[in-house]
Amino acid sequence: MIVSMDYKNSRGNDDIYICLKDEDGNWSAPDNLGPTINTSGFEISPFLSEDGKILFFSSDGHGGYGDADIYMSRRLYDSWGIWSKPINLGNNINSKSFDAYFFLSENKDAYFASNREGGLSDIYTSKILTFENTKEPALLSVNKFKLTETEIQELLGMPISRNIYFEFGSAEVASSSIEMINFLASNLQTKIQYHIELIGHTDKEGTEEFNQKLSENRAEEVAKYFNNHGIDSLRVFTKGVGEIQPIFTNGTDQEMAKNRRVEIYIVK
Repeated sequence: MIVSMDYKNSRGNDDIYICLKDEDGNWSAPDNLGPTINTSGFEISPFLSEDGKILFFSSDGHGGYGDADIYMSRRLYDSWGIWSKPINLGNNINSKSFDAYFFLSENKDAYFASNREGGLSDIYTSKILTFENTKEPALLSVNKFKLTETEIQELLGMPISRNIYFEFGSAEVASSSIEMINFLASNLQTKIQYHIELIGHTDKEGTEEFNQKLSENRAEEVAKYFNNHGIDSLRVFTKGVGEIQPIFTNGTDQEMAKNRRVEIYIVK
């Protein structure tokens, strides 16, 4: 049993603990999951996958986008005290407000609660997609809130990034990104219920008109790779938004370069 509470050895506010049942049906005392999971902030709403290997939880102590974000971590070496570094589910699931209470149903629908703009503790839903070459699930959202293969893939060991990055002023797809596109295309060829959305972005250098066109060209160039690898053009949607949705508004040159990107969303 996984629980969240403010206990005698909590590291901050509420921590996540495990209680195990013995052969006689007695529960053990709560055992803290350790400093990889628990922080000086709060960790709440734990949800453990059916196989007991992947933990979803909400925390305000791991950085993140706002009040509390949803994270994912894998249990290592069959130990309840050793976990992989928590992975933030990304800014298409997490918001600047409170996001928590992740739940995964038997038919692989994922639900979570959020206080994001436009809602008041509303419940949102996402889908689960399992690629053929991995036994682990990858989260995908539907409709309004999309969760793509992002940092989660670092946890699952799949060579996927949610973004494709570009050189300054260029719409040419880097060779380092082609392998990822090929991987996605090969896994989605027969999954015709899913389509791909490509959103192009630029940095703030140059005129708005130039950046708008450049962002469109970037999305269209990525779309060509999907089309050339067997994904019907009717399943690929492109959009350019220019410079208006940066990841970084101020930062180092390396950080600002991350604004030059195409975001990949897989939607049912």
